[in-house]
Amino acid sequence: MKTELEKFLQIVDSIYGLYLDAVAAFIDWSKALENGQKQIMSKEGKTIEQLDNLPFAYTDQDFPNAHIKHSRSIGDVKNRNKKGGGNHVIMANLCLVLIYQYWEIYRTKLETILSFPKNHIKSNLMADVKYLRNSILKHDGIGNHEMKKCKIILWFKEGQLILLNQQRFEIIIQLINDEILSINKKYGV
Repeated sequence: MKTELEKFLQIVDSIYGLYLDAVAAFIDWSKALENGQKQIMSKEGKTIEQLDNLPFAYTDQDFPNAHIKHSRSIGDVKNRNKKGGGNHVIMANLCLVLIYQYWEIYRTKLETILSFPKNHIKSNLMADVKYLRNSILKHDGIGNHEMKKCKIILWFKEGQLILLNQQRFEIIIQLINDEILSINKKYGV
């Protein structure tokens, strides 16, 4: 039978896989749009700038009466999907928020199994993740006053935009894995 910490690490690994799948797909989509633009450029003689300003819309595919679900310029769609673009940051932030929510669930289960009072199991790292989570959810992704409480994740200050790039997100995932192994060893579970 798997321990609660092993289950938590499995979830973290699944969330990390989701993140990696998503950012790879974002990059592929951005490249596909660029390749399509290159084909149009060679046929119609338009510039990338002209093509970037054209609208792009997601629809419900009910032709000829398609309903537009979301519309932006092609340039906006390419930029948010390129490596390090807005979709990458949003995905990392969403994954971090989700990881913390699961941490709270599995920490509570473990404390119950070990007959510990609520919030007995402490982690400086997961406290930092909580501070980031709070800034992401409650302060529009801007570091709040809790940033000065961070002990492990020291990249962001109060008033700074929380921008988790792929490298930083991967560091956090590794730190979480190491931290859970340490907690596992400390409590012998």
